[in-house]
Amino acid sequence: MKKLNSLIIILLTFAAFNVSAQVDLGCSAVNNPAMGDTVYAGIPVSPNYTRKNFGTALAANHPDQLIMVISVNGDSIAGFFRNMTNAFASGADETVNGQAIDFGAITPALTDGNQKVCVHTLIKGDTDPSNDTSCVTVYYSTTPPPSDIAVTAVSITVPAPVGTSFEAGGQVQSIAFSIQNAGTVAIAAGSRVPMIVSIGANSAPINVTFNQGLAIGATGSGTFTRATFAAMPDFPSTLGNFDICLSGTYIGDANQTNDTFCTTYNLLPNTTPSITSFSPANAKCKETVTINGTNFDPTPASNTVEFRGVAATVLTATATKLTVEVPSGIANGRISVEVTVGGVVKKGEAATTFVYDGCDAVEPSVGIYEINNNFGKVYYANNGLNVVANANQTGVKMIQVVNMTGQIIFQEVRDLQVNNVEVIDLSTAPSGMYVVNIEGYSTTFVK
Repeated sequence: MKKLNSLIIILLTFAAFNVSAQVDLGCSAVNNPAMGDTVYAGIPVSPNYTRKNFGTALAANHPDQLIMVISVNGDSIAGFFRNMTNAFASGADETVNGQAIDFGAITPALTDGNQKVCVHTLIKGDTDPSNDTSCVTVYYSTTPPPSDIAVTAVSITVPAPVGTSFEAGGQVQSIAFSIQNAGTVAIAAGSRVPMIVSIGANSAPINVTFNQGLAIGATGSGTFTRATFAAMPDFPSTLGNFDICLSGTYIGDANQTNDTFCTTYNLLPNTTPSITSFSPANAKCKETVTINGTNFDPTPASNTVEFRGVAATVLTATATKLTVEVPSGIANGRISVEVTVGGVVKKGEAATTFVYDGCDAVEPSVGIYEINNNFGKVYYANNGLNVVANANQTGVKMIQVVNMTGQIIFQEVRDLQVNNVEVIDLSTAPSGMYVVNIEGYSTTFVK
């Protein structure tokens, strides 16, 4: 057993008495626990006291630390150090918090009944020890209080649900919850509530500590994140409805009917496209690249494939494989696939970079006769670019119109048919010179 006086002597053996500074800090009140409070075994109490400057003003960053010593019935149970970082005016006071204390775990052990709790302040050179101590009398009880914790809400917030549904394949990252003090006694700051988080059949324990007290009838909220709760359960492995539940218990909580709250969600099949691989890893324009993945649309035109933002022609499609023609004039970058499911556009992107090997030297600068020979006829008239396919160039083709600054003013896949004129409306485009690209063949025209 270490008595208070012996601890004070040890703490002050280093102190040099400095009367010229008139240092005189003391404890003017013990705020928590307050006079007449009941403290319970197993429920920590965060001590709070008011310190007062009875001496001359202290400048910021005072070189000496203030020591706070807490004693119960004359036995010191804890000591805390405080740096004097802020200026402390003469006559001013301020409140200070200490580390939470479980009165049921101190030595010597307490028995039920009144206990004297004191806070003592010590600082080097203190000129008047008579104002250093304040005390309160509290009642200690080994019988738990009539508490009642109610879990009132729990929900998955990341990823965000669509209504009450999630797509399979994601991972739970954040859970929000609310807890109410439904009992007849306040819950002190520093109190801990053991909880169980369940998602479907998966569950994990976690402790919730109240940073602030929870008054009778008050509700507190919080968030679990995977960054701080590595054992957080994940979505179930089977599709369909599932529950996320949060259960909490507290010392003396005899009412178990409100300890658990559940929210029901629905796990749907994943419809977002994904690219697992593509080959070859590099290619020239007009060459074919095969893309493997999931959730592609079996209709080629219903898949939008882009090479770093430039659309490519989709030649064939299944739910797991696409063959596409590499567009011209692209840069190295990621390949992406977009599909529309239920009116919602969903996009997947490859994890690796496609390398563009350019086009054959003759293709970027072919003449009008060459592009006409390849496609039947391409000409500008009446505010429109007109494309007429010959028998060898029917089918889905990418048509792109670019101004002289490199800005794409038109880009679209058209289904070219023999003797059918496809008209690209350019009525809103300003006058000037433009480049038209069709499947790697290009030429200029003037509007």
